[in-house]
Amino acid sequence: MTGGELALILTAVGSMIVGLIGAVVAVLTARSAASKEELESLRKTIESLQKENVRLQANMVRLECEIEERDRRIDVLESSLEEATKAREGREKRIVELESEISELTRKVNVLETSKRRVRGKAG
Repeated sequence: MTGGELALILTAVGSMIVGLIGAVVAVLTARSAASKEELESLRKTIESLQKENVRLQANMVRLECEIEERDRRIDVLESSLEEATKAREGREKRIVELESEISELTRKVNVLETSKRRVRGKAG
């Protein structure tokens, strides 16, 4: 092998190595760009998720407040219902008492009317 041939072979091998290195660099650069794009996309996704998380937490706090208010209203309504039930029961009891009094007074009136008729019957 002559020096020229050796030089040609070394030049060809060198060119191939430079070409391979260029290709590897191109692939790595493309991967790096893709990785940067993926990272940026992931960063944006994380930001969106963080915003959504803040929004959901605010909604959760609002809903918890609404639940507490609803529970307070339920307590008030239950208390009012209990008072109304006691008042109704009191009125029903009073109605029974009054009906008993009416029956007793009706009985007494009947006794008096019977006595009155007897007295008239004896006088006449």
